[in-house]
Amino acid sequence: MTHTPGPWKQGKSGGEIVSDSSQGIEYEGPWAEELLQDYGGYVVAETVALCNQAIIIAAPDLLAMLERALDALTEDFCDLYREGMEVMRKAKGE
Repeated sequence: MTHTPGPWKQGKSGGEIVSDSSQGIEYEGPWAEELLQDYGGYVVAETVALCNQAIIIAAPDLLAMLERALDALTEDFCDLYREGMEVMRKAKGE
């Protein structure tokens, strides 16, 4: 699955979240260019309450951080597992 890459930002009217990238977003028809001008970008989410906008705007950055954290945990866990298995082999005299 692909998503619209960040950064995301508040649109011109304040109730939508937009991106400068059209990836994952399809605008069709003669009104497409008008929507871009009205909203100030490609609409990711529309009619978003002000209290929820910050977390939605941060979503691409949060996803990237979680992916990096998962990679780091997996690498560290694998290293720790290998080290632990080596200690167990030595303890067993293998």
